[in-house]
Amino acid sequence: MSRRLIGSLIAGSLTWAVAYGGILPDQLGKDKRGAINVETVTDPVLQEYGFDTGESASFGKLSITAWRFRDSTGAMSAFEYTRPADAKPSKQDKLAASGGGITFALHGNYLFQFAGGEPTDQQYDQLLYHIPRIEQSALPAISMALPAEGLIPNSERYILGPVSLEKFLPGVSPSSIAFHLSAEGQYGRYKARDGREMPVVVLSYPTPNQARERADELQKLAGVVVKRTGSLVVMAVNPPSADDAERVLAKIKQELQLTWNENPNSNIALSTAQMLMGIFKLAGIIITFCLLSGLAFAGFRVARRRFGKEDAQGAMITLHLEGK
Repeated sequence: MSRRLIGSLIAGSLTWAVAYGGILPDQLGKDKRGAINVETVTDPVLQEYGFDTGESASFGKLSITAWRFRDSTGAMSAFEYTRPADAKPSKQDKLAASGGGITFALHGNYLFQFAGGEPTDQQYDQLLYHIPRIEQSALPAISMALPAEGLIPNSERYILGPVSLEKFLPGVSPSSIAFHLSAEGQYGRYKARDGREMPVVVLSYPTPNQARERADELQKLAGVVVKRTGSLVVMAVNPPSADDAERVLAKIKQELQLTWNENPNSNIALSTAQMLMGIFKLAGIIITFCLLSGLAFAGFRVARRRFGKEDAQGAMITLHLEGK
């Protein structure tokens, strides 16, 4: 077998290994990994969330399923979508929940599911150290935009495109949302005073003008109450009453982060002062260089004369013009 063919086979194997994932380590603590199962996803919602690859295996009594998504937003969306309705917060990670004997933990663009117990801190740290191609960008701000009062626990769902929109808000058309404008939405269900549920979604757009245009379009839909705040559009779908919708929508505002104690001219003044100080420093360096150069040259001339070496260029030509 030629070296070129061997090299091609090795490169192909490495490429397959990277594509395959290699997510779970060979051992966690004292427990060795069992047989690996490759996780596949057929749910179109998870596919829209950007599912990449996944693995599952057992480490003793602990069973671990790891799903990798394209980014942190997709993994967070899958976390909200897959956790049970009765899930309770867990300390496994910053965003984690337990329910039905399963613990769900979000870390970057990975979603973990633990069955048969929870990993120890050492095992979890070892797992996080091993996982490849981790992406930990900040989660979208609108994921925390829904007010907690009246929100049905674990009803939040993230809307990234037409598939998730159809899943959670089947009466709203994708064209009215305009996903081509990079729109995203945080969905949740609220309980009205009469006990009925009311879906609410916060939509985010790149600019306030785009949000204003979308709000005008969404107001044309039947059975919705729409409000715009900055680049956000908030919509209650089929509310029991206008008052129920207003109680929730009025609490959602896009806050502007301003620093009131900062002098707007301070940066300009600081830049000017720094520029002047730089000029003075440069002038001082030049003057010092000139003085040192002059002293060095003078010392060199004196040394040559002391040792009897006159400088030909230093001789003075005298013209005797007295008798002319």
